[in-house]
Amino acid sequence: MNRQLIIDYWIEKAYQDIKSAQDDLKDNRLQNAVSSGYYAYFHSFSALLFHEGKQFKKHKQVRAILHRDYVHTGRIERTWGNNTIGFSSTGRKQIINH
Repeated sequence: MNRQLIIDYWIEKAYQDIKSAQDDLKDNRLQNAVSSGYYAYFHSFSALLFHEGKQFKKHKQVRAILHRDYVHTGRIERTWGNNTIGFSSTGRKQIINH
């Protein structure tokens, strides 16, 4: 499959997630808005990683790469990596401060 098609696919999914988050926020479905916002981040960052020749299946791996290769090296501002959404040991979504 064409590499650019895969990148475009992930970016389109991110745009859909942003639209869902906006709709959920407007309708006061806050938990859904947070979830959609997280997936927008995950899909857009996955597109960037794929563009750079990296590919991961687990969200935990993507978050780790975000911090190791982007936040800690200064490629993106630390404020963008300070809070990410993750899962606690009980499986509940939570904000994780780094």
